[in-house]
Amino acid sequence: MMKRKVKKPNPYDKWQRYPKEVARRSGCKVSWNYYKTLEEAKVCSKAAYENSFIAEAEGYDFGYQAPGAIRQVTEPGLVLDARGGIRRGGEGTPVTGLYEVCLP
Repeated sequence: MMKRKVKKPNPYDKWQRYPKEVARRSGCKVSWNYYKTLEEAKVCSKAAYENSFIAEAEGYDFGYQAPGAIRQVTEPGLVLDARGGIRRGGEGTPVTGLYEVCLP
């Protein structure tokens, strides 16, 4: 007797896409995208907030982070280096003045 394989629906099929970012960095529980305008950041924030429910339903833990949160980087001289870390000064993509969005 042959068993039928039942294909489970993929919960990530409803995952919303994010607008193209200026820069990005990753952590162990969440990631962050950087945008020049608040409008782009709000679009990303809405998608990240909705996506966080999908990931949370799959058992994903965000720690103390809040996917969908937006903050404007105001500290002067911060750059995103090639390895994805933020530091003061040196080579890299300047992030001061950009909007940072927390992603699941």
